Amino acid sequence: MRAHDLLQISGLADLVYVGWDLPEKRCPLWVERSLERAPFVVVRRANLFDGMIPVGVRGSSRQQRSAAYLAPKSIRNRITPEQPLLPSLPSVKPLGIHHFISFEIFITGHKRDNFTYSKPSR
Repeated sequence: MRAHDLLQISGLADLVYVGWDLPEKRCPLWVERSLERAPFVVVRRANLFDGMIPVGVRGSSRQQRSAAYLAPKSIRNRITPEQPLLPSLPSVKPLGIHHFISFEIFITGHKRDNFTYSKPSR
C-alpha cells in the first residue's frame, strides 16, 4: 500500500479509531454518510499501527477529514493513482485540426467562421 491509494471497504465497521476507548465516542455523522455513499478510504502517510494501515475518510467539504486505521483483510479492492478508472481504449492516431472541424460540422451542421486553434503549452 502507498499513500493516496484508494481502498474499497465494506463500511464503517471496518475502521479502527485509535485512542477512542469509550464506546460512546463515535466518529462524526458525516463519516457514516460518506461511507454509505462511497465505501472508499484513502491511504495516509503515517506509520502502521498494530499491523493496520493508516487511512482517511474524506467528506464532501475540504474540512471533512477523518483519520482511522484499517486491517488489511478488510480491503475489498485497491485503486492506485496510476491506475485508469475507465477501461483502456484502443490507441488512435493523434487528431489534426481538420478532424475537429469535421466533428463540429457533423454535430452542429455548420462550421464556425472564427475557428482558431492554439497548441496548449506544456
